[in-house]
Formats: sequence, structure tokens, C-alpha cells
Amino acid sequence: MKPTFLFLSAFFAPAILISQQWPVIPADELQLTRAPRGLRRNAILLYRSLAFDDQKKTAEAHLRIKILTEEGREQANIEIPFVKGSTEIADLRARTVQPDGKEQAFDGAVYEKTIVRARKFRYLAKTFTLPDVQVGSILEYRYTIKRKEVGDASWHLQHELYTLHARFSIKPAKIEGVSLRAADMNVRDGVLPKWNADGSATLELDNVPALESEEYTLPERELMPRFEFYYEGPGSNIETYWTDTFQAWAEAAERFLGKPKDLADAAASIVGASDSSDQKLRKIYARVQQLRNLSHEGGRTSQELKRQEIKENKNVRDVWARGYGVGAEIDLLFVALARAAGFDASFVRYAGRNQGVFHRNLPDRRQFNGVLAAVTLPKQGGGAEDIFLDPAVPTLRYGMLDWDSTGVTGVRLRSADSRPAATSYEFISIPNRHEWGGSILRKSVFDLDSAGRLWGTVTVSFDGQDAILWRKQAKEGDFDEATKREELEGALKAWVIDGARVKLLKMSGWEDSLESLTADFSVEIPDFATVTPRRLMVPVTAFRTHHLLQDATQHANRMFAFYFKYAWEEDDDTTIRLPAGTDTEELPAPVSREMPKASYQSSWEKLPGVLHTKRRLAINAIFYPDPRPVREFFSDVRVGDENIALVHRPARDGN
Repeated sequence: MKPTFLFLSAFFAPAILISQQWPVIPADELQLTRAPRGLRRNAILLYRSLAFDDQKKTAEAHLRIKILTEEGREQANIEIPFVKGSTEIADLRARTVQPDGKEQAFDGAVYEKTIVRARKFRYLAKTFTLPDVQVGSILEYRYTIKRKEVGDASWHLQHELYTLHARFSIKPAKIEGVSLRAADMNVRDGVLPKWNADGSATLELDNVPALESEEYTLPERELMPRFEFYYEGPGSNIETYWTDTFQAWAEAAERFLGKPKDLADAAASIVGASDSSDQKLRKIYARVQQLRNLSHEGGRTSQELKRQEIKENKNVRDVWARGYGVGAEIDLLFVALARAAGFDASFVRYAGRNQGVFHRNLPDRRQFNGVLAAVTLPKQGGGAEDIFLDPAVPTLRYGMLDWDSTGVTGVRLRSADSRPAATSYEFISIPNRHEWGGSILRKSVFDLDSAGRLWGTVTVSFDGQDAILWRKQAKEGDFDEATKREELEGALKAWVIDGARVKLLKMSGWEDSLESLTADFSVEIPDFATVTPRRLMVPVTAFRTHHLLQDATQHANRMFAFYFKYAWEEDDDTTIRLPAGTDTEELPAPVSREMPKASYQSSWEKLPGVLHTKRRLAINAIFYPDPRPVREFFSDVRVGDENIALVHRPARDGN
């Protein structure tokens, strides 16, 4: 018998076994007016349960929420997510209960909202609003999740609300010789499921803290304490799971790729016989990147695609002939063309950083949520090196990788001709190179008047990951010129003080990945300098690290490590022309701050009638496990950015 290994993972975190009658709410819960332990909360979960029954292919959920403040009334707006086609929400019941016990059953409309749509995949939500919700009300709702297949079971132990009591359970499917197993993630010591004689498991918890959200930290998947459930058959283990998975992927990829000779004519039409290896790869990359990527057209309905006669590709020949494909198909076409041109090219799946960190001991193939291509080239002097390329990413220049695929675990799916017997894969580490980071350069020329008003022009250049993010956002959101203008103006406003007036003058570089994405602005800040009878107190820079990062580094009680998408830097060159007749009286001392993998420098110089500032902030890593040094570093950055130059004003009328 072939080893069996079925993996389960959840879309939902709340739930209880649904009966026809609501359970009685205890009197102390009806009268509760504040969160326990002095916590300042707008609402708390009195009860939350999740009960999986894999024999029925269902999960039953139940939540009871207490509203403690006016702000907490927003909890009346309920969303229950599900995946269209694989899950269904049924048996939905809800009610509002007041402190005196008066109950109002929900009998209003339930709507369906699209969260994500990509071709046949649709991630939706059932939405509704409970009636008559006041401070002191209790909201209660429950529902059944019906599943087509056994799977999708996990216990997410925390919720966005503080929870007084939580209960989780799972009843396994009856599969001969197969046992239910659990993998724990981020769970503190001593918290374990209770395994029963029939193979089911339960867990009850009291006073569960809310899962706090913070900016610039690991994805929630890596912070959430949870149990992931899977089935293990006779003779199966983690290694056999991955071996079977990767072998199946490799075989599917090779079927789609076909033989190099299938695209020999196509490759010959792209490259020249006298081209170097680098020139050939660049030409193939550029040609493949011209194809229409359907993965970045998630807003299109299946009816629209049908009207456009979009067909399913069966192999790389279809992709080449039709000129379109989803992201994986475009990367596979690149691999096929590279092989046809004589390169040792492979298809790679990777565990993207947008989702979390790869856990090899967790048998979940969905951890590998991204694809790209690898080409192995001989090194001068011996040996070989891998070049990783992803032409499916719009406007991603040759030699770059999107941030999500850097510094991650990947698996190279080898071709049948090159792999050793019974080995269809190889774990690899995709590097995270500093040159794959992002940068923002701001060059500004301002005038300052005697009333403290600052106005002038700013040219902003985005490079590396910053340019990629802008271009991807525009491509996926189908931005028109007005939307691009609005988004760029919003970005600049986030860097300056409130009340600034910003207008985009021109922009360029949206399509050419070899160029910077550049935007020119006019900026006016009415009260930039503080005016006194004899002096102007002038901030030495108009720009500061954007407010989200400022907020994230200010809180002394920050819980989680700092985690950035990519290494990045800001460079500023600012010229402020002073009012006629004034003179710089005093400049602050230059500021230089260093910490491991981060630096900040600001310097100022006095020129006739001009204040000139140079500023550079660089973050050279993506993960800082201890948040304290990062907070201290950015505190120094904030102080440096708030330095003041004193500008002397001449006396009037001899006074």
C-alpha cells in the first residue's frame, strides 16, 4: 500500500457543535461591564469554539462577544470567509442579547463579498450586521462549514479579541490504517490537545490574550499559536511526504515542458548563434516577459476571459503560440526556451516570505506558494552557480528577484534526464542579496519666505524593490493615470508634515524596468519654519521616515521582532533658499548613528543665502529579532530629523 499523508489547514479560527437551542448565558456575563485584569478593551470574546468532524466533512463554529465601549459596536459587522467551490457556509444563526436578557434574533439579509478572485479561485465572505447592538450587548452567532474533502483543519488558539474561554475539538475520519496527527506551531509549553480513545482530540483554554497586530513584523501565520492536523498512513513520515509531493510536481512540470526540440525554432528566433550565454538568457527573458500574465488579471471574471477566448494551456507550446499564461506557465516557458537554447534550466517552487517561514516538519505542500526558474551556469575557474529568474513578475528586471522569493527555501524540480534514480528534487536556498533591496532618492529645491512658508519642487526616484512594488501595484490594480497620480501624491504626503499641499507634475518609468520610476512634485508647507521677531527656526529637512514606521518604532511595549520585506535606503539632497536679507546664524552638529545592519547620517552646510542638507537612512537586513535596539536607533533618527537651524532676520526700522 502506498503511504498515505493527507494535510489539513484552516481558513477559520472561531467555533461549537450547533444545536437547535441557544445555550443559556450566565448572569455574570450578562452584567459584565469591563474586561478582566484591568485590560482596556472595546469588546471581548466570552466564548469561542471550533468543532471539526471529518466523518461528516464539517466544522461548526460558535462565538459570543461582549460589547464594552461605543467603539466595540463595530463588532456587529460580521464577516465569515470561505473558498467558493471547496467550502460552504450553512446553518447560520445569530442573535443580540441585552444585559436584561432580552433577545433579538437576527433575521436580516446575508450578503456575499469577494475578497480575492483569480481565475477559478474565489475567496469570499458571508457578511451581515446584527441589530440593536449597544454598549453592554452580547453578540452571538454560529454556523457550519461544509467541506468537499477531508482537510482544512487547524486550531488557531488566539483571536483578535481577548477570549475568556475557548474550546477546540476534532473528530477524525475513519480511514483504515491511518491516524490523525497534530503539529504545533508557536504554542507555549504545556499546552497540548487531549487525545481520546476514539482518536479524537480536544483542547480547552481560559483567558487567552488577543493576538496583537504590529507593523513590520513576521506574517500572522508565524505569530499565531496553532495546531495543524494531518493524517499519517502506515510507513509514511515527513520525508516520504515531501518525496511523493516533489516527485508528483516534477513529473507534472516535465509533462508541461516537453522536450527541448519542441521549442527549438522558437528559441532560434530569439537568440543569435554568436550571442554569449548572458546575451542569450537576457533575450529569452525579455521575450518571455512580453507575454500576457493572466495571474495579474485577478479582477477579470470568467465570463470576460471566455469572451476573449482565453483557453487553458496544456503545455509550453500552447503558451508560446497563444501569447498568454498564468505565472507558473510563463516561468515554465522560460525554462523550456532556455533548455532549447542549450542551458541547464530547472523549474523551482519556493516558500514565499509573504506567507511565512518554511517548516519542513509540517507536511503542507501549500507552504510552497511561489515559482521561478533556475539556470545553472559554469563558473570561470571551475564549479557552477545558479541564476534565479522570474520573468512572470511584471517589469521585474533581469537579474532581480521579487522580495517574496529572496532568502527563502526552494525546491528545484529536476528533469528526468538529469536527476539520479528515484530523486526528482533538491532543496535549495535562494539568497537574499543586498543589491536586491530598494531605494528612494529625493532631490528638492525649496524657497522659504519670512512668514515661514516653504515651497518648491521635489524629484523622487524609486529603484529596486520600491520600483517593483509600485509597478506591480499599478499592473495588478489596472491603475489609470489619475490613480497613479493619486497614489504617488499620497506617498509624498506621508513623508511630510500634516497640512502640506502636494501636486504631481510629471512621472515616468512605469513600464521600463531598466529605469527608475521617477515623479516630480510641487510642494507647499505653509508653516514650515517658526517665526520670532529676530529669527526663523528652520527644520533642516522637510522629510521624515513615513508615519507607519515612526509609529511602529515608538511603542515601548512592542512585542514582536522587526521584519522588513527587503533592505532599503532613503537618500535626501535638500536645498532651501532663504529669504532675502537673512543669514544662517547656527547649524546643528552633523548626526551619525550606527547599529548592526543599519545606519543614519545627516549633515548641513551653510552657503550664501542657502541651507543645504544631506540625509541618508539605510536598513541593511530584513530581520531584527530584538526590537529594542531598532527602537533606540529610530529614536535617534527622529531626533536627527527634528534638528533646527537658526536663521537671523534683520531688524526693521532700526529696531
